[in-house]
Amino acid sequence: MPSGNPQNLKMLKLAPPHKRCFYTVFSPSSSIKLEIPPAFNRHLAGESWIDEARLNSCKGSWDVKVRGSGRSSEDMYFEKGWEDFVKEHKLHVGDLLVFQHHGRLVFDVMIFDPSACQKEYHPAFIGEERKQEETMKRQEEIIHPNHSNSNGTSL
Repeated sequence: MPSGNPQNLKMLKLAPPHKRCFYTVFSPSSSIKLEIPPAFNRHLAGESWIDEARLNSCKGSWDVKVRGSGRSSEDMYFEKGWEDFVKEHKLHVGDLLVFQHHGRLVFDVMIFDPSACQKEYHPAFIGEERKQEETMKRQEEIIHPNHSNSNGTSL
């Protein structure tokens, strides 16, 4: 308990609420789904009715399906939508991801590369890569509308 000093009480009131975090190192097995550490599940027990998480990063927000109930005895995973997050952030084996939980399965995600530095995503290019990929897919569909060659067999 802080002393009766008004300055100490003021500092106590200004202290931000404690937010729980976990981290994981990206591996080949985490490219399709990502396990939430079982020890962290106890912090999610009151959120077992929620089946979708919101992952916020410097590149935007992703809604990702969650499998599991939030009970510490059951595994929980980020699944559908996780692959999109992985692709958009160009995650590689050895990247470190830090998840800060804000409640209601909302997480801020920070990503660090193997050099221990936070990955940088230049704002001018955020979203542009996605547009370029979509344009390339459309051009490919125009050139090869049914993905077949000139004699009618599939490629």
